[in-house]
Amino acid sequence: MLPFLLGACHVFERLVIDCPSDACDSGTLAPDSESDADADADADTDTDTDTDTDTDTDTDTDVDTGPYDLDGDGWVAAEDCDDADSSVYPGADELCDRVDDDCDGVVDDDPVDGGSWYRDDDGDGYGSTAVVRACLQPTGTATNSTDCDDTDATVNPTARETCDGVDSDCDGTVDDNAGDAVERYADADGDGWGEITTTPDFGCLEAGWSTDGSDCDDTRDWLHPYDGDGDGTEESCGWRRISAGGRHTCGLDSGAALRCWGDDSSGQSTPPTASGWIWVDAGEAATCALDATGALDCWGDTSVFTLPTGPWVEVDVGEDLAVVQDAAGQIDFFGTSVGASTATWYDASAGSGFGCASGAYGAYCWGTVDDDGIPGGGSWDELGCGTNWACARSATGSLACWGDDTYGQVSDAPSGRHSGLSAGDRHGCAIDSSDLGACWGDDSDGQVSSAPSAGLQSLSAGGAHTCAIDADGAATCWGDDSYGQSTPP
Repeated sequence: MLPFLLGACHVFERLVIDCPSDACDSGTLAPDSESDADADADADTDTDTDTDTDTDTDTDTDVDTGPYDLDGDGWVAAEDCDDADSSVYPGADELCDRVDDDCDGVVDDDPVDGGSWYRDDDGDGYGSTAVVRACLQPTGTATNSTDCDDTDATVNPTARETCDGVDSDCDGTVDDNAGDAVERYADADGDGWGEITTTPDFGCLEAGWSTDGSDCDDTRDWLHPYDGDGDGTEESCGWRRISAGGRHTCGLDSGAALRCWGDDSSGQSTPPTASGWIWVDAGEAATCALDATGALDCWGDTSVFTLPTGPWVEVDVGEDLAVVQDAAGQIDFFGTSVGASTATWYDASAGSGFGCASGAYGAYCWGTVDDDGIPGGGSWDELGCGTNWACARSATGSLACWGDDTYGQVSDAPSGRHSGLSAGDRHGCAIDSSDLGACWGDDSDGQVSSAPSAGLQSLSAGGAHTCAIDADGAATCWGDDSYGQSTPP
């Protein structure tokens, strides 16, 4: 059947098909004429017996699995630990509800509606600043965060402060109001002795402090109290001895070490580095010292010196001559020969080309200054030799001088009671009954008039300068300082 004949009547240019309305309605054509019968006779009587036996056996087994977010909380089931509860998902606020609200695998950890506690690792009842949030107070926590060291149970706000270098009571200050604090004195130079003060501090005995407040010089660690007489008590402090030479000065510090300053052109200001010396004396360009065994050592211009064997207890150095004395009073001059006697003497001194000694029957000199000017009248306890002049001090403290008087170094010697006599190049000095320095003779460099008004323990007259140890153990010098000889270290 022609497709264009189904359900309708169609008219073509050369064929008009008339059909009853019911035929057109039914979709069939009725025979109309003879030509139609012929056409029908020629109609195709073949019958298509082919049958399509193919059967579609394919089965669609795919299942739509999502991703699904059943509770609508924005997290799919694969990520949401409870996709039936929209309040449970990764990152949700943990609550005290026995549910793992934030899907971290732990129930009720760090809940937003829980309490806040503080880690107490040392178990002292005081927590650190590390906050622990929980529904109930966990073990190992405290209700406060006031512990400044949560690794030490002895450190907390109620602990007793002790001298241990730790802020035990967490008040921000180390060792304050410590239970074992002591009376202490500032020890700025670190020598073990604190500064002399009438108002000691109270605190811990830490670096920079001492329980001994008797240091006479807290700026130099080599000046401090010492036992000067060997009785076991540190009754002295500061310099042990000082000696003014021609243009240099030497001294013994508290630790019995040698220190020299000033002219060093001949090495006279470069002493041995060892300690344990008991005596030092500076000459014109040489210096000599005695160690604890009494052995003699000299340095500087010692070209004319042949050192005698000791032990000795004193040494005095002049310009080209020196003299030593032993415990029995025996003396020995060395350097320029003066032919001195080796008898027993009270004291001896070396000057420039001459030497003198005093004994039970008076004073004697050898060399360029003879005996003519020596005053008689008994023994002399102390002698001092300068350049062509000398002085002596009697047992009563009176002074007598002889020799060259060009600068009044002989005639201007003061009257009265004195101690600590010393003769320099052209001036002399001694300590009067008020412990003040009394000097006379050449004053061209102020070596006489510039003497301090403070009390002195000892003094020494040199070439054109004078040095002394004051009542506090400090060294002080005046006069010529062109080589730094009047500037103690």
